[in-house]
Amino acid sequence: MGRSNTQRDLTAHTTSIRCTPELLGDMTALVWDFGDYQSPVRRAWRELGSTAARNGKWIKDVQESDPFLVPYSIAVTVLQQITDGYVYLDKYLAFMVTLNPVEPETLRKVFTYLEGIARKVPLDEIPFMDQPTLARLVAEAAPRRLSLAENILQPEDGKPASPDSWAYEAVKWHIARKLASKPFLDQEIEPVLEAYEAANGETKHRTADWQPSENIAAVQYRPISTGDLIAWDQPIGPVFANLAHPVDLGEAIMALPQNPTRSQVQYAMSRLSVKMATYTAEPNPVLNLDAHIRRVNNTVIHASTVLVDQGRTGPSCPYP
Repeated sequence: MGRSNTQRDLTAHTTSIRCTPELLGDMTALVWDFGDYQSPVRRAWRELGSTAARNGKWIKDVQESDPFLVPYSIAVTVLQQITDGYVYLDKYLAFMVTLNPVEPETLRKVFTYLEGIARKVPLDEIPFMDQPTLARLVAEAAPRRLSLAENILQPEDGKPASPDSWAYEAVKWHIARKLASKPFLDQEIEPVLEAYEAANGETKHRTADWQPSENIAAVQYRPISTGDLIAWDQPIGPVFANLAHPVDLGEAIMALPQNPTRSQVQYAMSRLSVKMATYTAEPNPVLNLDAHIRRVNNTVIHASTVLVDQGRTGPSCPYP
């Protein structure tokens, strides 16, 4: 049964890109398949979640960790920190996907620590000689390097494309890295200056207006480990409103007042999101790119996530 007009997604995306063999090329990802709902590893995962829920008060008081983040979010955060950042772990542990290899010993340590926290064991007393069942099973699982093109594109039998869940995550990372490899081209905006006579009689100039120049502005985006992109070096906010486009970071630093108010230290950055979707009329999935604003809080205490700068060679990782 089809959906009524009021139920359809009428989102107007900023831009859309069809998935093609040329676009996906030789893109691959490493995929850990942890089996069906009743597999031993997924049963152990559910048991760990139940244990963490029962010990929530101890986890919060002693480990200073939010019990609602144990075990899932802690596992993802730690794996992102100690790898290249491109890690996605299914909430129900159906699968894990990365772009680069993760050593079995790394997985064993992460899940051993995780089980110790959930079972009320202090970090410095967690035993590594006796491997928990979950840590052993996760470390023993062998990943497969799979082709995104083979998984995402329409099969030869003509049936509609039906990508696996892992492909929706991995393709965003690849596309974000492609988009970040070259600058976005825009038009520079320059100030229109007007002369005025200062109180001391000296002739000075002030900005009366702004106008497009004949120069091209190159705006560089950086990938985020979620598959989005962010214009890290291009702050947006009232303090920078009197600066030309693109913003020069040196001028941006100078524009900050000596004793800024809370609103003056608050700013934003341009963000691009990348999401793959399937449509009835399209034989292959489509990548939807949308423009957003990423607001930066004026104090860490009110922030839900923190973006960690890993330079231009790695993704900026948002950590809860």
